[in-house]
Amino acid sequence: MKQILIRWFLGAGLIALPLPAVLADGHELPPVPFEFGLGHSNFNQHCAACHGKALEGSDNGPPLMHGYYNPSHHSDTAFYRAMIRGVPQHHWNFGDMPPVLGIKTNEAEAVVRFIRWAQKAMGLY
Repeated sequence: MKQILIRWFLGAGLIALPLPAVLADGHELPPVPFEFGLGHSNFNQHCAACHGKALEGSDNGPPLMHGYYNPSHHSDTAFYRAMIRGVPQHHWNFGDMPPVLGIKTNEAEAVVRFIRWAQKAMGLY
């Protein structure tokens, strides 16, 4: 019965098997622990188009895997405020970051926790 349910959930797309996010230098983010799943999901939905699935940046936004974004330079509150209020351009030439439309407070907080986990897991700090 258990195998039947697993097959049904997989077939219905209700269990997502994550693909690894790969940085430009070929390093992959490690598997995301369950406790950071909400943040990872919301990051992919709201942030990855500009900041990259592995926080490596893109043509539309800066890399969050950069020393500028370690906690001693940009606090968790700065990340949260950037999502909720937007932020003027200041380190890069991508233009101002607009607020993330539709993101809820708990989702933004979870995104910050995911970003910090990923940065630490990849040795940024």
